[in-house]
Amino acid sequence: MATVGPESRASCPPGDDEQEAALVWKSTTYAVVNGLVLALPREANPEQRQTWVTHIPFTLQPTVYPRKLFQQALDLCLPFNRLVDSVSRDVSFLHKIHAHVIEVDDFTARLVQISQAVHREGLAQTTFLGMHRSDYMLDEPKAGGGELQLRQVEINTIAASFGALSSKAVALHRFLAEQDSPGAEASIPESHSGRLQPAGLAKAFVANTVVPETVKRTRGVLLVVVQAGERNIADQRLLELELWATHRIPTVRMSLTEIERGTTLDPTTRHLLLPGDKVAVVVYYRAGYTPVDYPTPQCWEARLRVERSTAIKCPCVDYHLAGTKLVQQVLCDPEILRRYISAEDAALVSSVFAPQYSLLPSTIGCATAEVLADAIAHPDDYVLKPQREGGGNLVYGEQMQSLLQSLTPETQKAYVLMGKIRAPLAAGRIVRMGVVERGELVSELGVYGVYLGSPAGVLHNECSGHLLRAK
Repeated sequence: MATVGPESRASCPPGDDEQEAALVWKSTTYAVVNGLVLALPREANPEQRQTWVTHIPFTLQPTVYPRKLFQQALDLCLPFNRLVDSVSRDVSFLHKIHAHVIEVDDFTARLVQISQAVHREGLAQTTFLGMHRSDYMLDEPKAGGGELQLRQVEINTIAASFGALSSKAVALHRFLAEQDSPGAEASIPESHSGRLQPAGLAKAFVANTVVPETVKRTRGVLLVVVQAGERNIADQRLLELELWATHRIPTVRMSLTEIERGTTLDPTTRHLLLPGDKVAVVVYYRAGYTPVDYPTPQCWEARLRVERSTAIKCPCVDYHLAGTKLVQQVLCDPEILRRYISAEDAALVSSVFAPQYSLLPSTIGCATAEVLADAIAHPDDYVLKPQREGGGNLVYGEQMQSLLQSLTPETQKAYVLMGKIRAPLAAGRIVRMGVVERGELVSELGVYGVYLGSPAGVLHNECSGHLLRAK
């Protein structure tokens, strides 16, 4: 994890071994004391004990980032929040554009089936909460010499992580900067996601008027849906502890397996009933975005049960579908984009879109013969993104070239073709489990947003912080 630093400061200044060792000790002990930790990986923690921890990987110093492009990313947050909400409420569009993907992707098919089921029955809750993270990379002109541009990699509409830890990573670098040169910390922008994300969840708790106030006061809880063996435990628990300390909202943590076994849906009220006669007022997903989280068919029954309930979901299944790679590709079409947001917002968000193409003929934004020929001839200018959420890696170079030359109807449904983002490299130092690793790093900027909306309009729309990761 990195932090945005001033443009004038070197990202990897020289230093002797003794100075570096002292800096590593100071920063790693700060990290552990302040909760900047992950559970140890399985090989060092075979019993997967969540209290056996190490500090998160972090850069020793803030990463240089262009101030103008950083601000551009922050300014895009509110328009992207509006876009996700607007698209999610056009369920016929979501179901239609995913029709060909569900033929080859059981995971997306299940999501669409759940969406169809809850809309047939009628939504018990029409207020939606989104806690998104839109991820960006810097893009260098291919020929070199031009200005860097901001390009969106993806927008995460479910289980966007590191909100709490990103705030603490910024605090770590500000602490080190202030100790090294008092006043220098002012040039490192703060991130308040560790406070603003729980505040967004609390606003949703209050906004849920389908659950009576007496029930919320006496039995209401916020349900956090989690993965078994979660390593990123501190990031989640810090948000939960802030919810209680500031907003006095209790939380319950359950996996989808536990939800299936331990919850029921009240047949009259459609409240989601938890063990101990508790009622879920808000359900916050930190799992459910990958097939691994659904080890049995009963886990899908649990997801459906939650979706049918009166709880405000973060996200609901339609928000989940609105964040798929396919939707991101389709929204590159200017006419489609302007259906959902104003012309002003459309101009802002489209300015950071990388070119994306469907491989299916006669579909929205399909690749022309010329584009496909260019991708085969110049494989270093493109990447293939698997459609399937939560699975697979980007396909590059000769492997992509070979795949494009052997297209079948099934292959066409499985991928989106995207123009390659040429992110600049910078020398840096990452501390991982107490050891310094030197190398060329690429930065990815994530911007957090909180959106609470109903059919009547916007209840809350806010940029809630940022995360800079070095890879």
